[in-house]
Amino acid sequence: MATPPHRPSREALAEADWATEAFRAALMTLGARAFLGATHVWRGVDGTFGSAAQRLWARQVAVIIGNAGTIALRLAIAYIQLLRALLTGRTIMVERWPDRSVTLGQLRDRFASLSGGRRYAAPDREPDGTSISLDRIEEIDQAMRDRREAHWRQIRAALDRIDAESEAAERASAAEVERIVLNDGRGAIEDVVKRDDLAQGWVRLSRSGTPCSFCAMLISRADAYNSEQAAGFVVSPKANRNVGELYHNNCDCYAVPVYHRAQLDSARFDHVRHYQAMWSEVLDGLRYTDKPLVWRWFVDATRDADPSDARAAWRKFLANNPKKREKLNKLRA
Repeated sequence: MATPPHRPSREALAEADWATEAFRAALMTLGARAFLGATHVWRGVDGTFGSAAQRLWARQVAVIIGNAGTIALRLAIAYIQLLRALLTGRTIMVERWPDRSVTLGQLRDRFASLSGGRRYAAPDREPDGTSISLDRIEEIDQAMRDRREAHWRQIRAALDRIDAESEAAERASAAEVERIVLNDGRGAIEDVVKRDDLAQGWVRLSRSGTPCSFCAMLISRADAYNSEQAAGFVVSPKANRNVGELYHNNCDCYAVPVYHRAQLDSARFDHVRHYQAMWSEVLDGLRYTDKPLVWRWFVDATRDADPSDARAAWRKFLANNPKKREKLNKLRA
C-alpha cells in the first residue's frame, strides 16, 4: 500500500471525524426512510402475497431501492472524496470534474448537499480554496455500476427470505429493503478501498458501540480490512470475500475508510480496540469452531457493562453459570 504523502493536520483529522459522523447519520436516515416506504408498500399488496402480489411488491420496492440506493452510493463517494482530500491532499475522480483538480470547498459543498446540508463550521478548518489533485481509478466506476445492477438480484433473494404468513412479515420485508439501501453506501466504501492505493483499509464500526455478538465478532477479528496488513492491525483472512456485505437486517454498523493511522486515535474507535483485545483474551486456547459460541456468551454478558468493567462482568457471568463455566473449561482442555 502506498503511504499518504503527509501527516494530516489536527484540524483535518477533526473535520474527517466530523464528516464520518455526518456520513453515518445521513446513511442511516436514508435507510430509515426506505424502511418506512417499504412498510407502506407491504400494506398495499394482497395479504396472501401470491405471485401477482410479489411482482407488485418487487416493482414498487425496486423504485425505493433505486432512488435511495443511488443517493447512498453518491453519499459514500462524496464522503470518501472529502475524507481522502483531508487526510492525503488528493482525492478520487468518479464523476468527471472539468479540470485536473478541485478545491476543498467544492468537495465540502458536494458532501453537504448529500448529507443534510450542514458544513463543518470550525473556524480553524483548512481553507475552502485549498487545491486538491484528482486521481482517476477506472475500476471504481465499474464497481458502482455493478452495485446498482445487483438490485434486482437482491430483491429476488429478499423475496425468498420473507415468510408472508408470519406476523413479522411487514417489518421483515421493510428491513430487507433497508439493508439493501444501506449496503449500497457501506459496500461502496469497500469497493473504493480495495482499488485505492492510498487507502490502508476500512474499519467496521457499530453506531451504538454495543453490537450483537455477530457484529462484535466481525469488528474484533479484524478492525481494518484490505490486504495482509492495514493501519497496523492484523487483517481477517476473509478480507477478499466482500466482508462489507456481511450486515444483517436491522444492523446499524457502518464502514469507515482508513487513509492514515492517526484516524484511529479518535474515540470513535474505542469499542473496536476493546472488542479486539477481548477477542484475543477471552478466546485464548479455544479451537476456531468453538470461538463463536463462547464469544456470544461474552458479548451478551458484558453488553451493559462499561468496557473497563467487562472482565469483571465476564467473571461474574461464569460464576453465576456453572454449567457454561464447566463447558468452557472442557473446550480449553
